[in-house]
Amino acid sequence: LNLQLTGICNNYDATAQRGSTLEEGIIYFFLKNRKIVGACGLGVGGKIGRDIRLAGKLSEKKTKVTNELLSDKNNKLNKI
Repeated sequence: LNLQLTGICNNYDATAQRGSTLEEGIIYFFLKNRKIVGACGLGVGGKIGRDIRLAGKLSEKKTKVTNELLSDKNNKLNKI
């Protein structure tokens, strides 16, 4: 199993979940005022690493997002 996190995961007002099985990877995004303040993921192998890194970049840029956008695996984080 692979566990990764970025940012602060305790000061948030909403969450979004991306993925539903360990095989595909499960990532929780922690949002405050529609901006990612933290993310943590659990998966088999390195499937979550890229999305965790991109979540960190979106957090640094203070990019506004929605729960629906983050939850849909068809939306690539590098295109946001």
